Amino acid sequence: MSERLAALEKAGLIESKPAAQAAFGTIEKPTVRLSGLVDTFLSIAADRLLDKAPDQVRKYTLPRKRAVNNLVKVIGDKLIEEITRDDALAFREWWLARVQSDGIEVETANKDIGHLNGMINELDDRYRLGLSRVFERMRLRGTKKSQVPAFPSAWVQDCLLAPGQSGEIFSRCEDACQKVFVPGCHAAFIIAKHHIHDPVMAIFNAPVAANGLSGRFGVSFNEAM
Repeated sequence: MSERLAALEKAGLIESKPAAQAAFGTIEKPTVRLSGLVDTFLSIAADRLLDKAPDQVRKYTLPRKRAVNNLVKVIGDKLIEEITRDDALAFREWWLARVQSDGIEVETANKDIGHLNGMINELDDRYRLGLSRVFERMRLRGTKKSQVPAFPSAWVQDCLLAPGQSGEIFSRCEDACQKVFVPGCHAAFIIAKHHIHDPVMAIFNAPVAANGLSGRFGVSFNEAM
């Protein structure tokens, strides 16, 4: 104990209640039900959402809420310390039945399990709850995926990308549409600066970091002079 006090004094934190609580392990442990798991997780993992746009925050949060809602359907709104290995197995069996009967992808089930495991473990580590890692090694095996039919290459070349196929109204956008097919040139990087009816495409090879997006190419429109 004297060593911990000396460390606090050396760091100039002897009067800091949070530092003292952390040093002596007296941080109040939260009582968290599944219904409050996502909000509690986000409160201690806010750094993961820094520099993200609102839509990106929504996409980060929604699958975690969906995973919690699915677990509540199976085991009820338990306190996280009440969740047992049997509960996790029941959830796995619930997902396995859905994969087999409804044709849902295995990866969809595994994402739910992974989100739950990650959030609960984060709270366990932060607050020293001493929880069992009940969702570990619960992932479903297999690679069952729904097959999305692709457009035949010949149709893409002869119809979609053929000169003149976009029609008179959108003829000036042909080049823009074709640029989207360039690997790394994502539609999210296309920005209409002025009027889209008469654009001049400019592609620049530079990193794009706005709102957490990354990619090799950025695409911008400038009004034709």
